[in-house]
Amino acid sequence: LLFLFFLFLCINVSAQKSDDYIRKQLDKGISCVNRNDYESSLDYFNKALNEAVKKYGDNSGAVIACKSQLANSYFNLSRYEEALDIFLDVAKFQKTKYGPNSQEYAIQLDHIASCYSSLENYAEAVDYCKEALVIYKPYFSDENLEYLFSLNSLSTYYSLAGLHSEALATARDVVKIVGDSFGTDGEDYITALEELLSCYLNSEQYEEALFVLLVDEVARYSEQETKALNEQLKRNPDANVPKRIHKKGKEAIQAAFTKKSR
Repeated sequence: LLFLFFLFLCINVSAQKSDDYIRKQLDKGISCVNRNDYESSLDYFNKALNEAVKKYGDNSGAVIACKSQLANSYFNLSRYEEALDIFLDVAKFQKTKYGPNSQEYAIQLDHIASCYSSLENYAEAVDYCKEALVIYKPYFSDENLEYLFSLNSLSTYYSLAGLHSEALATARDVVKIVGDSFGTDGEDYITALEELLSCYLNSEQYEEALFVLLVDEVARYSEQETKALNEQLKRNPDANVPKRIHKKGKEAIQAAFTKKSR
């Protein structure tokens, strides 16, 4: 009995050392990530992963935690195929553990979509992003914005795929949701307008792009300035667009032409 008790204590001490080692390697890897040193983080995350696999087996929460960190570092190093393989593995685990309608699973679908987009496989990026959106939508609230972020990504993927009508429709949805939910005087609304502007430029709809630039500029005004500009436009719809908007519009359109001529 004394021998068995001693053996039990040794096993517990060994297990604790193993957990401490995994935690320590993860912490070192995360510290590297915080310094944008993704290359160095790979060594620490791989060490943590190997130890987690030895202790817990391939299909465990500890292993998935290590893999998630590893995949993010690969992605930030533009090693998209390696990141994709790991994110697919993590997604499978999250789907089994939390269910096919869980946000944990949807987050991995978003990561997979980003990888496919970076690999210029936009059709797959669109499909995975749309699947994530279906899951996110019921959870959408002021405190849970994953649906909105994913919808904005979908607009980008459509645009990159050359599906400009779909990109514009999605970008307009984002602008409406942000405006209705959070108002039209914040940075979120301006960011949504800039994505819509990008979609118009990519589809060569330059008059619409200039209009969005005008709305964007209005969104940056104070409330008093906005009211004054609105009154001016009501009195004279053909009023001259402010010079800074003209300048900004010309720069944006010139950039779009330069991009297309390359």
